[in-house]
Amino acid sequence: MIPPNLLSQYHTIKFVHKTTYYQLFEAISNETNEICTIRVLDTSSDFYKRDSDLATTRFLQEMLHLLKINPNAVISKHIESSQNKLAFASLPYVPLKRQDDAAANLAKANELNLQQLIEDVTSDMRHLKSMKNGVERITLDLDKIFQMQSGDKRYFILDWPEALDLNAMEESGKCYAKLPDTTKPEMYSLGLSILGRYKPKKMLEEIAEIQDAKEHNCKFDRMIEELEIQKSSKRILKELLIRTADLSDKSFEELTTEKSKDSTFDPLETQCGLYNIMVSSKETIGFKEVIHIK
Repeated sequence: MIPPNLLSQYHTIKFVHKTTYYQLFEAISNETNEICTIRVLDTSSDFYKRDSDLATTRFLQEMLHLLKINPNAVISKHIESSQNKLAFASLPYVPLKRQDDAAANLAKANELNLQQLIEDVTSDMRHLKSMKNGVERITLDLDKIFQMQSGDKRYFILDWPEALDLNAMEESGKCYAKLPDTTKPEMYSLGLSILGRYKPKKMLEEIAEIQDAKEHNCKFDRMIEELEIQKSSKRILKELLIRTADLSDKSFEELTTEKSKDSTFDPLETQCGLYNIMVSSKETIGFKEVIHIK
């Protein structure tokens, strides 16, 4: 899969990650003895077989985006196209999902820089939306968010076809048809992805399916408050996952960069105070009926 000349420049090559249409490998450079990432166009993928020209175009676009993120990211002398094989080497980067799998307590030991994550991902989403008219929803999960392992350690989105190409999006089954109109899909998706570093996926899915906004918001509020992370990070997570009519008119960028005049204000504190008291209490008679009162 890796072109021959590029393959000869590296050793200890290990598979890292597979996307819709390319694969990532970790390798050690023969020249510098440093770890690099090799990205290889997957000609056996369904996306490539369906439209090889589009897959190749997206591959090159994503490579150029890496250069935009960091002008030194791509090792230019290690870009190769040979015998229907296309690949390039770059500075190392890893998916947040892989970071989770590396150690069970990584989330606590290596807390995400949520503000940087949101700023970086928001920038990438603006770029993706500008590339193709009509794209309003971008699917996000830990498998699609990566982080450079050098320099400013920027976060970025990989695997663009799911966001840009309708067929890939439909096949992914992540169109967020069940989300209420008062929730920004990409904002909500990012919040769930981040929270997924700390809590079981099934638990998050169960809360996400709750239609009552108050119950939904308060359960996430309680879950976030239990996390051993900075208070500012808790606030950001709440802003990503809250469902209110007031937020429905705000863009993702406005919501995640807006600074409250009162930095101590918690958007869920008033709404969820009674809820959390009742959950903490052993006296839970009539609880379900109470939280559904309009």
